[in-house]
Amino acid sequence: MLLETILFYYQKVKMEIELDYTQDLANNANIYFEKSKKLKQKNVKILDILKKADKDLDKLNKLNDVEIKKLNDLDQNTKKNINIKKNWYNQFRMMITSSKNIILMGSDINTNEILISKYTTENDIVFHTMLAGSGYAVLNNKNFDVGIDFELNSNNFNDIMNDKKILDEICLFTAIFSKSAKSGLLNPEVFWIKRKQMLKTSPEGIKLPRGSYYIKGKKTTINYMDQQSGIGLFNDLILWGPLSVFENLNIDYIIFKSGNKKSSIVAKEIITAFKSLGNNITFGVDEVIKYIPYKKLDIDNYFLKRLITKKSRNK
Repeated sequence: MLLETILFYYQKVKMEIELDYTQDLANNANIYFEKSKKLKQKNVKILDILKKADKDLDKLNKLNDVEIKKLNDLDQNTKKNINIKKNWYNQFRMMITSSKNIILMGSDINTNEILISKYTTENDIVFHTMLAGSGYAVLNNKNFDVGIDFELNSNNFNDIMNDKKILDEICLFTAIFSKSAKSGLLNPEVFWIKRKQMLKTSPEGIKLPRGSYYIKGKKTTINYMDQQSGIGLFNDLILWGPLSVFENLNIDYIIFKSGNKKSSIVAKEIITAFKSLGNNITFGVDEVIKYIPYKKLDIDNYFLKRLITKKSRNK
């Protein structure tokens, strides 16, 4: 319809011709002949554009009610995803220990600063690598409340700090996301301190850069054991953790192994794997990437298949 209307008016256009009296009739005719060729070329391009626009309009008009409803539903789902409320703890990396203590860790300079200054009390325990370039991992003395629907232990600090297994788990969490580990250093050295030992000024009174602290007093280093780890799912909450913790808690999990895939691809595969285990996923690729410690990793399908088999037997 659009094309027919335009062509109708196009054909009704009248052209006025001006003659050059210094030229003879043949030369005047030749001048307008050349102009007509150029105009014809432009007209062909214009007509092609108009034909394409006309076809697109026809396609749009032929959309049935079902297809239009699908588009509207897709738009509404997109809006819902954009408006998902993020909780305060989503800005940090999280893990859970065998004692069911939640550990939070900063993922960059800003979140390190926020975690220490806003959510950490003076008697909390803070873990960090001896080399610069890791997040501060915090063991809260009352346990962080992140909305997990099972009972969390608030073990006495003396019991936790004397439990080699729990310390190993927290140290591995601290180390595996550090720059040292990403650079290929195996098991970088980790220490712990109390929050009250972390000062924002040096003894000389010099204010330190954002995210940096002067450590007053003794640092306690820990020799920890490496083990397989991955991402566990607690309803709609994802956490990093060692394999032993996930199996003891009887939750769905994905274990990492060495590979050569990009983090974005692995993240998409993790979401697909959790869905295959019957979970309703409310988080996106970016949230999963936060828990992938290295580039060039992969999913260990042995543990995934074992978990799928186990769940099918329990049905």
